[in-house]
Amino acid sequence: MKKGAKKWFIPLTAAAFSAGLSMVSLAAGWSQENGEWYYYTSDGGKETDAFRRSGNNWFYLGSDGTMVKSSIVEQDGNYYYVNSAGAMVSRLTARSTPTNSSPPASTRGPDPAP
Repeated sequence: MKKGAKKWFIPLTAAAFSAGLSMVSLAAGWSQENGEWYYYTSDGGKETDAFRRSGNNWFYLGSDGTMVKSSIVEQDGNYYYVNSAGAMVSRLTARSTPTNSSPPASTRGPDPAP
């Protein structure tokens, strides 16, 4: 390699390497593939077992990286429900059987022994 070429080789190589890293970081974010949603991190890997925010909503990404839908998700001992669109639902209230009525016979269990 000529002496003048060596002078430019290292700076050009460094610039090309930096440009490549910039392109990887631009790929971070949400991606829909074959009808499933994924979130890619800045290093190009799929986010797994974590919540990620999009707009005002939080979405859970399962162990394979796909966005979980219509499920109860456990994370760090807490339970969350994600709806059919994959968004975490907050402020749910549980319905209970009114105190003045009995549950149907099929859910009461066996009748007590006489």
